[in-house]
Amino acid sequence: MVVMLMQTPQIIYKYKLEFILLVESGLVFILLLSVKIRITLRIFLRSRNPEYYDINFFGKKVYKQKIISKGEVAAYILTMPVTLFAGAYFFAKILV
Repeated sequence: MVVMLMQTPQIIYKYKLEFILLVESGLVFILLLSVKIRITLRIFLRSRNPEYYDINFFGKKVYKQKIISKGEVAAYILTMPVTLFAGAYFFAKILV
């Protein structure tokens, strides 16, 4: 697609690439936001399960380390910049 655009730049004007970028950024934003919501809900549900916490001497919950996996933390942190950029672009184009 890039080679085709470099050979004939009129394609950019012929097709509405701004609309395509808007739709793509919206889809990426919604997908990554749903991943973050799903991870958050899984952690919340695990926090309610007695298998993932102990009660200390004072009666407070002490969560075990296995309540959240390293992959979930990595997915949450590493997708944050892409989520913010895609969401900012999507909302800026909608509002303008």
